[in-house]
Amino acid sequence: MTFDLNLLRILTTLNEHRSVSRAAEQLGMSQPGFSTALARLRRHIGDPLFVRTSEGMQPTPRAMRMIDSATQLLQSVEHDILEAPPFQPETLVTRYRVALADVAVQAFVPHLMRRIWQVAPQVSIDTPMLPPGELERALEAGEIDLAIGYFPDLNKDSLLRQRLFTHTFACLMNGDRPLAGDQLSREAFSSIGHAVADAPLRSEKVYDAFLARQRIERRVVITTPHFLSLPHLVADLDVLATVPISLAMVYRDHPRIRVVRPPFVPPTFVVSQHWHRRYHQDPRNRWLREHFAQLFGQGEVWLPYARELYGELPPPVDP
Repeated sequence: MTFDLNLLRILTTLNEHRSVSRAAEQLGMSQPGFSTALARLRRHIGDPLFVRTSEGMQPTPRAMRMIDSATQLLQSVEHDILEAPPFQPETLVTRYRVALADVAVQAFVPHLMRRIWQVAPQVSIDTPMLPPGELERALEAGEIDLAIGYFPDLNKDSLLRQRLFTHTFACLMNGDRPLAGDQLSREAFSSIGHAVADAPLRSEKVYDAFLARQRIERRVVITTPHFLSLPHLVADLDVLATVPISLAMVYRDHPRIRVVRPPFVPPTFVVSQHWHRRYHQDPRNRWLREHFAQLFGQGEVWLPYARELYGELPPPVDP
Protein backbone atom coordinates (compact mmCIF):
# COMPACT_ATOMS: atom_id res chain seq x y z
CA MET A 1 0.00 0.00 0.00
CA THR A 2 1.35 3.42 -0.97
CA PHE A 3 1.42 6.29 1.48
CA ASP A 4 1.14 10.00 0.64
CA LEU A 5 3.89 11.82 2.54
CA ASN A 6 1.86 15.01 2.28
CA LEU A 7 -0.45 13.52 4.90
CA LEU A 8 2.36 13.83 7.42
CA ARG A 9 2.09 17.61 7.11
CA ILE A 10 -1.54 17.28 8.17
CA LEU A 11 -0.35 15.50 11.29
CA THR A 12 2.46 17.90 12.25
CA THR A 13 0.57 21.09 11.42
CA LEU A 14 -2.52 20.05 13.36
CA ASN A 15 -0.30 19.17 16.31
CA GLU A 16 1.25 22.63 16.13
CA HIS A 17 -2.03 24.57 16.00
CA ARG A 18 -4.52 22.13 17.66
CA SER A 19 -7.20 23.68 15.41
CA VAL A 20 -8.41 22.38 12.06
CA SER A 21 -9.19 25.87 10.75
CA ARG A 22 -5.79 27.34 11.74
CA ALA A 23 -3.90 24.29 10.46
CA ALA A 24 -5.76 24.48 7.14
CA GLU A 25 -4.90 28.18 6.85
CA GLN A 26 -1.23 27.44 7.58
CA LEU A 27 -1.11 24.94 4.73
CA GLY A 28 -3.11 27.10 2.35
CA MET A 29 -5.99 24.61 2.27
CA SER A 30 -9.70 24.94 2.70
CA GLN A 31 -11.10 23.60 5.96
CA PRO A 32 -13.14 20.89 4.18
CA GLY A 33 -10.05 19.89 2.19
CA PHE A 34 -7.99 19.63 5.36
CA SER A 35 -10.70 17.55 7.05
CA THR A 36 -10.82 15.20 4.06
CA ALA A 37 -7.04 14.73 4.19
CA LEU A 38 -7.19 14.11 7.95
CA ALA A 39 -9.87 11.46 7.39
CA ARG A 40 -7.60 9.73 4.83
CA LEU A 41 -4.74 9.73 7.31
CA ARG A 42 -6.99 8.27 10.06
CA ARG A 43 -8.16 5.48 7.77
CA HIS A 44 -4.61 4.69 6.71
CA ILE A 45 -3.27 4.57 10.30
CA GLY A 46 -6.39 3.02 11.83
CA ASP A 47 -6.47 5.55 14.66
CA PRO A 48 -8.39 8.83 15.25
CA LEU A 49 -5.00 10.55 15.83
CA PHE A 50 -6.62 13.75 17.15
CA VAL A 51 -9.65 14.09 19.41
CA ARG A 52 -11.60 17.29 20.00
CA THR A 53 -11.41 18.46 23.61
CA SER A 54 -12.14 21.65 25.55
CA GLU A 55 -8.49 22.66 24.84
CA GLY A 56 -8.67 21.99 21.13
CA MET A 57 -7.62 18.99 19.06
CA GLN A 58 -5.41 16.76 21.20
CA PRO A 59 -3.22 13.95 19.82
CA THR A 60 -3.83 10.34 20.71
CA PRO A 61 -0.94 8.21 22.01
CA ARG A 62 -0.47 6.80 18.48
CA ALA A 63 -0.25 10.32 17.02
CA MET A 64 2.23 11.38 19.71
CA ARG A 65 4.49 8.46 18.74
CA MET A 66 4.26 9.49 15.07
CA ILE A 67 4.81 13.23 15.44
CA ASP A 68 8.55 13.25 16.22
CA SER A 69 9.37 10.83 13.39
CA ALA A 70 7.13 12.71 10.95
CA THR A 71 8.74 16.04 11.88
CA GLN A 72 12.26 14.66 11.35
CA LEU A 73 11.29 13.04 8.05
CA LEU A 74 9.71 16.23 6.70
CA GLN A 75 12.73 18.30 7.78
CA SER A 76 15.03 15.84 6.05
CA VAL A 77 12.99 16.06 2.82
CA GLU A 78 12.95 19.86 3.07
CA HIS A 79 16.66 20.28 3.70
CA ASP A 80 18.18 17.40 1.73
CA ILE A 81 15.87 17.21 -1.27
CA LEU A 82 13.76 20.33 -1.75
CA GLU A 83 16.34 22.93 -0.74
CA ALA A 84 19.49 23.28 -2.84
CA PRO A 85 22.61 23.52 -0.69
CA PRO A 86 24.08 27.02 -0.66
CA PHE A 87 26.78 27.61 -3.27
CA GLN A 88 29.87 28.99 -1.57
CA PRO A 89 32.69 29.88 -3.98
CA GLU A 90 35.10 30.73 -1.18
CA THR A 91 35.13 27.07 -0.08
CA LEU A 92 34.70 25.54 -3.54
CA VAL A 93 37.28 22.86 -4.33
CA THR A 94 36.80 21.77 -7.93
CA ARG A 95 38.53 21.37 -11.27
CA TYR A 96 36.67 22.86 -14.21
CA ARG A 97 37.18 21.43 -17.69
CA VAL A 98 36.68 24.06 -20.39
CA ALA A 99 37.23 23.11 -24.04
CA LEU A 100 39.39 25.84 -25.56
CA ALA A 101 41.80 26.19 -28.45
CA ASP A 102 45.37 27.06 -27.49
CA VAL A 103 44.89 30.61 -28.77
CA ALA A 104 41.82 30.99 -26.56
CA VAL A 105 43.76 29.74 -23.56
CA GLN A 106 46.11 32.70 -23.93
CA ALA A 107 43.25 35.13 -24.55
CA PHE A 108 40.84 33.92 -21.84
CA VAL A 109 42.47 31.98 -19.04
CA PRO A 110 44.72 34.63 -17.43
CA HIS A 111 41.81 37.10 -17.14
CA LEU A 112 39.43 34.38 -15.96
CA MET A 113 41.63 32.81 -13.31
CA ARG A 114 42.80 36.10 -11.84
CA ARG A 115 39.15 36.97 -11.29
CA ILE A 116 38.10 33.55 -10.00
CA TRP A 117 41.00 33.18 -7.58
CA GLN A 118 39.97 36.41 -5.86
CA VAL A 119 36.83 34.66 -4.55
CA ALA A 120 37.54 30.93 -5.06
CA PRO A 121 41.24 30.27 -4.49
CA GLN A 122 40.90 26.47 -4.59
CA VAL A 123 39.46 26.28 -8.12
CA SER A 124 41.61 24.82 -10.90
CA ILE A 125 41.04 24.45 -14.63
CA ASP A 126 41.85 22.05 -17.47
CA THR A 127 41.64 23.28 -21.08
CA PRO A 128 41.44 20.29 -23.45
CA MET A 129 40.88 20.85 -27.15
CA LEU A 130 38.48 18.31 -28.64
CA PRO A 131 37.08 17.85 -32.15
CA PRO A 132 33.39 18.81 -32.46
CA GLY A 133 32.06 15.24 -32.58
CA GLU A 134 33.83 14.23 -29.38
CA LEU A 135 33.05 17.58 -27.76
CA GLU A 136 29.29 17.06 -28.03
CA ARG A 137 29.53 13.70 -26.28
CA ALA A 138 31.82 15.08 -23.57
CA LEU A 139 29.43 17.95 -22.79
CA GLU A 140 26.53 15.51 -22.44
CA ALA A 141 28.55 13.18 -20.21
CA GLY A 142 29.68 16.02 -17.96
CA GLU A 143 33.32 15.41 -18.89
CA ILE A 144 33.48 18.99 -20.22
CA ASP A 145 31.79 21.82 -18.32
CA LEU A 146 31.88 24.46 -21.07
CA ALA A 147 33.06 24.81 -24.64
CA ILE A 148 34.18 28.29 -25.68
CA GLY A 149 34.60 29.16 -29.33
CA TYR A 150 32.93 29.03 -32.71
CA PHE A 151 31.20 25.64 -32.86
CA PRO A 152 28.39 25.63 -35.44
CA ASP A 153 28.17 21.83 -35.10
CA LEU A 154 26.99 22.11 -31.50
CA ASN A 155 23.41 22.80 -32.53
CA LYS A 156 21.30 20.10 -30.88
CA ASP A 157 18.37 21.10 -28.68
CA SER A 158 20.12 19.46 -25.73
CA LEU A 159 22.96 21.98 -25.98
CA LEU A 160 22.60 25.61 -24.91
CA ARG A 161 24.61 28.57 -26.17
CA GLN A 162 25.32 32.12 -25.07
CA ARG A 163 26.93 34.64 -27.39
CA LEU A 164 30.04 36.28 -25.96
CA PHE A 165 31.56 38.47 -28.68
CA THR A 166 32.28 38.93 -32.38
CA HIS A 167 35.76 37.98 -33.58
CA THR A 168 37.84 38.27 -36.74
CA PHE A 169 41.39 37.82 -38.05
CA ALA A 170 44.62 39.74 -38.64
CA CYS A 171 48.01 38.92 -40.14
CA LEU A 172 51.38 38.63 -38.43
CA MET A 173 54.48 39.38 -40.51
CA ASN A 174 58.19 39.30 -39.76
CA GLY A 175 59.27 42.76 -38.65
CA ASP A 176 62.36 42.76 -40.91
CA ARG A 177 60.36 42.48 -44.12
CA PRO A 178 59.86 45.92 -45.66
CA LEU A 179 56.28 47.05 -46.09
CA ALA A 180 54.82 50.37 -47.11
CA GLY A 181 52.15 51.09 -44.52
CA ASP A 182 50.27 48.49 -42.51
CA GLN A 183 48.39 46.72 -45.28
CA LEU A 184 49.52 43.88 -47.47
CA SER A 185 48.87 43.98 -51.17
CA ARG A 186 47.03 41.08 -52.70
CA GLU A 187 50.19 40.13 -54.59
CA ALA A 188 52.29 40.11 -51.41
CA PHE A 189 49.66 38.09 -49.55
CA SER A 190 49.78 35.41 -52.22
CA SER A 191 53.55 35.39 -52.76
CA ILE A 192 54.86 35.37 -49.19
CA GLY A 193 55.08 31.93 -47.61
CA HIS A 194 52.35 31.28 -45.03
CA ALA A 195 52.59 29.42 -41.75
CA VAL A 196 49.23 27.79 -41.01
CA ALA A 197 47.76 26.10 -37.93
CA ASP A 198 46.07 22.84 -38.81
CA ALA A 199 43.93 22.78 -35.66
CA PRO A 200 40.36 21.47 -35.20
CA LEU A 201 38.88 24.96 -35.09
CA ARG A 202 35.70 25.75 -37.00
CA SER A 203 36.72 29.41 -37.28
CA GLU A 204 39.55 28.33 -39.59
CA LYS A 205 36.91 26.82 -41.89
CA VAL A 206 35.24 30.24 -41.99
CA TYR A 207 38.51 31.84 -43.13
CA ASP A 208 39.30 29.11 -45.67
CA ALA A 209 35.81 29.37 -47.17
CA PHE A 210 36.19 33.15 -47.42
CA LEU A 211 39.49 32.84 -49.30
CA ALA A 212 37.95 30.29 -51.65
CA ARG A 213 35.02 32.63 -52.43
CA GLN A 214 37.46 35.49 -53.10
CA ARG A 215 39.69 33.19 -55.18
CA ILE A 216 42.68 34.09 -53.04
CA GLU A 217 45.38 31.47 -52.61
CA ARG A 218 47.98 31.12 -49.89
CA ARG A 219 51.40 29.60 -50.45
CA VAL A 220 51.58 27.42 -47.37
CA VAL A 221 55.19 26.60 -46.42
CA ILE A 222 54.75 25.52 -42.76
CA THR A 223 51.89 23.67 -41.09
CA THR A 224 51.69 23.30 -37.32
CA PRO A 225 48.96 21.91 -35.02
CA HIS A 226 49.21 24.85 -32.61
CA PHE A 227 48.18 28.47 -33.11
CA LEU A 228 50.55 29.67 -30.40
CA SER A 229 53.54 28.44 -32.40
CA LEU A 230 52.72 30.80 -35.29
CA PRO A 231 54.04 34.05 -33.69
CA HIS A 232 57.35 32.34 -32.89
CA LEU A 233 57.68 31.15 -36.48
CA VAL A 234 56.89 34.63 -37.78
CA ALA A 235 59.46 36.20 -35.45
CA ASP A 236 62.24 33.89 -36.63
CA LEU A 237 61.33 33.35 -40.30
CA ASP A 238 60.20 35.41 -43.25
CA VAL A 239 56.66 33.98 -43.21
CA LEU A 240 53.14 35.33 -42.83
CA ALA A 241 50.47 33.96 -40.49
CA THR A 242 46.76 34.72 -40.18
CA VAL A 243 45.55 34.47 -36.59
CA PRO A 244 42.50 35.48 -34.54
CA ILE A 245 42.74 39.15 -33.74
CA SER A 246 42.91 38.46 -30.00
CA LEU A 247 46.25 36.73 -30.58
CA ALA A 248 47.44 39.49 -32.91
CA MET A 249 46.81 42.05 -30.18
CA VAL A 250 49.18 40.22 -27.84
CA TYR A 251 52.05 40.64 -30.32
CA ARG A 252 51.38 44.12 -31.71
CA ASP A 253 54.30 45.56 -29.69
CA HIS A 254 56.67 42.67 -30.28
CA PRO A 255 60.02 43.91 -31.66
CA ARG A 256 60.26 41.21 -34.36
CA ILE A 257 56.59 40.91 -35.32
CA ARG A 258 54.35 43.33 -37.17
CA VAL A 259 50.55 43.18 -37.17
CA VAL A 260 49.22 44.03 -40.63
CA ARG A 261 45.86 43.93 -42.31
CA PRO A 262 45.39 41.61 -45.27
CA PRO A 263 44.34 43.01 -48.64
CA PHE A 264 40.67 42.50 -47.72
CA VAL A 265 38.31 42.86 -44.78
CA PRO A 266 38.27 39.36 -43.27
CA PRO A 267 35.10 37.54 -42.21
CA THR A 268 33.79 37.75 -38.67
CA PHE A 269 32.36 35.00 -36.50
CA VAL A 270 30.66 34.77 -33.12
CA VAL A 271 32.44 33.24 -30.14
CA SER A 272 29.97 31.62 -27.74
CA GLN A 273 29.97 29.47 -24.65
CA HIS A 274 28.19 26.13 -24.93
CA TRP A 275 26.92 23.76 -22.23
CA HIS A 276 24.55 20.84 -21.92
CA ARG A 277 20.97 21.36 -20.78
CA ARG A 278 21.57 18.87 -17.93
CA TYR A 279 23.79 21.43 -16.23
CA HIS A 280 21.80 24.58 -16.96
CA GLN A 281 20.57 24.94 -13.36
CA ASP A 282 23.69 23.52 -11.74
CA PRO A 283 25.14 26.27 -9.47
CA ARG A 284 28.72 25.19 -10.13
CA ASN A 285 28.30 25.38 -13.91
CA ARG A 286 26.21 28.54 -13.80
CA TRP A 287 28.82 30.31 -11.67
CA LEU A 288 31.54 29.67 -14.26
CA ARG A 289 29.29 30.75 -17.13
CA GLU A 290 28.53 34.00 -15.35
CA HIS A 291 32.23 34.77 -15.02
CA PHE A 292 32.81 34.20 -18.74
CA ALA A 293 29.81 36.34 -19.64
CA GLN A 294 30.85 39.18 -17.33
CA LEU A 295 34.46 39.19 -18.53
CA PHE A 296 33.98 38.66 -22.25
CA GLY A 297 30.30 39.18 -23.04
CA GLN A 298 30.22 42.95 -22.54
CA GLY A 299 31.84 45.58 -24.71
CA GLU A 300 33.32 43.33 -27.41
CA VAL A 301 36.86 43.17 -26.04
CA TRP A 302 38.65 43.03 -29.38
CA LEU A 303 36.19 44.97 -31.50
CA PRO A 304 37.85 48.42 -31.06
CA TYR A 305 41.20 47.08 -32.29
CA ALA A 306 39.52 45.35 -35.23
CA ARG A 307 37.87 48.63 -36.22
CA GLU A 308 41.26 50.37 -36.07
CA LEU A 309 42.43 47.97 -38.77
CA TYR A 310 39.31 47.58 -40.88
CA GLY A 311 36.73 50.22 -40.06
CA GLU A 312 33.26 48.70 -40.25
CA LEU A 313 33.20 44.92 -40.16
CA PRO A 314 30.84 42.61 -42.03
CA PRO A 315 28.15 40.79 -40.05
CA PRO A 316 29.30 37.50 -38.53
CA VAL A 317 28.94 34.22 -40.32
CA ASP A 318 25.82 32.37 -39.19
CA PRO A 319 26.71 29.49 -36.86
